[in-house]
Amino acid sequence: MPSTLEQWFYLDWGQGIVDADRTESDPMEGSLIRFGTRLKKKRLRKSIGSVHYEQGIEWNLDAAYIQSGKESSVNAYYAMGDINLLSIFLLPHNVLRLQASAGIAGGDALSASRFYFGGFGSMALQYRNPAGYREVMSLPGLGDRRHQADRFIKITIENAFPPVSISYAQGDHYLSKMDVSLFTQYLALENSGAAENYLCIGAQLNLHLISFYTIESTLSVGYAHTWITSKENFSEAFISLKLFR
Repeated sequence: MPSTLEQWFYLDWGQGIVDADRTESDPMEGSLIRFGTRLKKKRLRKSIGSVHYEQGIEWNLDAAYIQSGKESSVNAYYAMGDINLLSIFLLPHNVLRLQASAGIAGGDALSASRFYFGGFGSMALQYRNPAGYREVMSLPGLGDRRHQADRFIKITIENAFPPVSISYAQGDHYLSKMDVSLFTQYLALENSGAAENYLCIGAQLNLHLISFYTIESTLSVGYAHTWITSKENFSEAFISLKLFR
């Protein structure tokens, strides 16, 4: 397909919700209703045998309105978006990826309307795209998603090197190819008026496995280090396995 445009509308409802952003003097426990929409435009290209998309553009928008509370109504909203630009750079199949994203949340203090940044976001057994660092809320090196923001700007520069063919077999299992990506990310966020800046540098190695001639899996290893303007710094490493394509 040359390009796709997708839009979702969603409605969430929850009962007995305890919101972490409410203070002890102003607790809130009750129902939560969220109505929102997501819009996604994608026009990407890749050659036969490649691992990543190699050229094109992709952008996403997400906005929602939230109402919560039991006796008194609490209202909040958020909106965020990101754009990805991909191009072959210097060498065949060497992909340069530029990503910019931003978000804003407003209204009453509700954790459901805020943004939470954390690490790679990868589990030992993965079901999502192995390149979790490309997610808007990901900032490798931070670990758990506990860095909160009500507005942010994030810039990512990534170079995905050409994949290397290996073709090493062991019985009905063989290692088909390997690829490496280097990336750096800059995040500026504001939380309740307090500003913070983050700088991340990281790398990820993916080994592509095929079992019984049809089952494709990806074994990923990654490491990142993040510096914060408050003079703190964090490191994170992970290893995960994604079963099936």
